[in-house]
Amino acid sequence: MKRIPGMLLLAAIFSTTLASASWSHRVPYENEWSIGIGAFEPRGSSDLWEQNEQNFTFAPDDFDGLVGAASLGTLINNFVAFDFGISYYQGDTRSADRVYVDIYGNAINHESRLQLSPVTAELRIMPFGFYRGGKPANGPQHVVPYFGFGGGALLWRYEEEGEFVDTLTLTTFQGDFSSRGVAPEYHGFVGVDLLLSHQVSVFLEGRVSRAKDNLDSDYQGFDELDLSGTSLMIGTRIRF
Repeated sequence: MKRIPGMLLLAAIFSTTLASASWSHRVPYENEWSIGIGAFEPRGSSDLWEQNEQNFTFAPDDFDGLVGAASLGTLINNFVAFDFGISYYQGDTRSADRVYVDIYGNAINHESRLQLSPVTAELRIMPFGFYRGGKPANGPQHVVPYFGFGGGALLWRYEEEGEFVDTLTLTTFQGDFSSRGVAPEYHGFVGVDLLLSHQVSVFLEGRVSRAKDNLDSDYQGFDELDLSGTSLMIGTRIRF
């Protein structure tokens, strides 16, 4: 896992060099600001997620939530852009113990919260080109499909706070368990730009991300926490 960012960097350098060498006509450098909002769904494929699903009224899709993103990009040539960006997601859910209740027959509840903030670099590949005929003088295409890949560092935090049951004494207690870290992340995406003008476009994009990291001592005995997920986002790009 720790080799992935280095491998992605080498792949990015190779792809950029290949794309540049494949076309004798280089388009001018253009910068882009992008901002988007969408929905993120965690994959939830590790033993902490699975145990919580067994013990509590809890499911990974309870964490489905909004994600926001912003990036700064540069058109390397007519077919390839390089983007550097950051996004933020927070999902939370309230769940109850499936087996135990308190002495009054009330549910024993706690809150769970997941925060993700990846900082990434990526290549966006436009197989049909950005400009019509590959020439800036012809103007941009109205519809620009694209795909790409990237990676970076994922800042994350997972927390559970509220009431829990001590299964040895069958008593309830107030608990606050948390873990945080920085994990390597990699992802792939596919999307389409709908150009309103040379400077402005709207985009629709779906992506799949993969990441996992070790948990802190509050979760001793568990394997790495799965921080992967899928997202669908809509946004706008402004070129300058």
